Amino acid sequence: MDSDHVQNKKIKLLVNEFDSHGYWVYQCILCTIYYQKGYFMDMSNSDELILFASDVCKKPVSLVKEVIQGCIRRGLFDKSVYDMFNVLTSDRIQENYLIATYESRKKGAEVQIINEYWLLKNGDFNDKGITKISIKNDGFLEKDNNSREDQNFSRENEENSSENTSQRKGKEKKGEERKGKERESSNKFSPPSMEDVLQFFIEKIPESGWAEFVCDTEAKKFINHYDSKNWYVGKNKMSKWKSSAAGWILRKNEFDNGNKNQQNNAVIRPNKTDGRKDFGKL
Repeated sequence: MDSDHVQNKKIKLLVNEFDSHGYWVYQCILCTIYYQKGYFMDMSNSDELILFASDVCKKPVSLVKEVIQGCIRRGLFDKSVYDMFNVLTSDRIQENYLIATYESRKKGAEVQIINEYWLLKNGDFNDKGITKISIKNDGFLEKDNNSREDQNFSRENEENSSENTSQRKGKEKKGEERKGKERESSNKFSPPSMEDVLQFFIEKIPESGWAEFVCDTEAKKFINHYDSKNWYVGKNKMSKWKSSAAGWILRKNEFDNGNKNQQNNAVIRPNKTDGRKDFGKL
């Protein structure tokens, strides 16, 4: 981290828009990038985003999403890679990654970089110990055979490549058939994600009167409760989760109101030892 990074115009604009929350979320993203993948963060999984917001940032997921969009607008993350792959990265992050791995690569270690996410141009870095890979087939990674050092393939390699392609297509076909059967079996009901339930509870705030952190807590309770019951309501499989979620809101408010009424109606019993009669509402 540069010692004068807080003077960076992009950082200043981010803080100006989101106050200290923006700077904190941005630093949490950077730490997660360097700690997990090295040079990028995949934001396509909504459940992972919720956990990142609650466990790492300790902020509402809605705020984290807004800060991410603000970082992209300010150029702190590359917009084209995010729009295409929902991945956060930048050329500066990738430079830091190569610097951090230089010594280990010099000793023989290898790192993999994904072509579709990569922003640095060839020749901008020492490519020793770097293997380029490409994203294909729903996230499966393959080695990129179109390297600068070897553009001409032998006939034997082409035949092997064709054979591998046929095998891969066969596996893809089986995989699609399996996914089709799974989709057919789950057409009747699909359990909601944590983000779906949280968004539903937030939309119901005018009716429920809940704070946003209560929505987050109750969404987790709702998911855990019905997931433990295999999404059964009584003896029947749940068919409309939003109806169950609305009932969840109603029952919680009734329970909370019942507790308040019990407290308001509590009375002090007379003390038989001294004969005093001191009745009254608390």
